[in-house]
Amino acid sequence: MRVKTLIPSILFDYNQRLSNNFSILVGAGIGFMFPLGGDEAFLEGSSASEMLNIYPRIGIELYDRLRFTAEYRIALIESGYAAITLGYVFGGRPK
Repeated sequence: MRVKTLIPSILFDYNQRLSNNFSILVGAGIGFMFPLGGDEAFLEGSSASEMLNIYPRIGIELYDRLRFTAEYRIALIESGYAAITLGYVFGGRPK
């Protein structure tokens, strides 16, 4: 069963600076699945709560700009999955 979905999310992170160039972070995210195609019968009859995704996350931030995170997405309608991301931080430097 393959289903393509879009999952807009809100993220909450807490950063702990360990040095001038290195921070660790912990956080969580919450999102809602919107089906885009694939096996629509798999999602048919699903309640709104089953379309909800939550995910704990941990990571590191280097030089207030480069972020590596690991997360595990939990969805009630399908199996959860792990993800590793690389990102760029806009406006991350302290004033």
